Amino acid sequence: EKIDSLNHQVKVLKETAERLEKKNQEAKVKGDIQRQRELRYHTILGEQLKNQCETFVTPSKEE
Repeated sequence: EKIDSLNHQVKVLKETAERLEKKNQEAKVKGDIQRQRELRYHTILGEQLKNQCETFVTPSKEE
């Protein structure tokens, strides 16, 4: 009976560990996706700023 109880506890612990590992992996993937989005956003902002600076600094041909 004690062995059955211990086996059950081991099974529950393994299942819990697997669920936590899966949850951790999902959180990691979500974090990676969020970082990629932020990097893309900042890259686009940087390009826009660069283009605006070039437009501002470069004299137009009309002048």
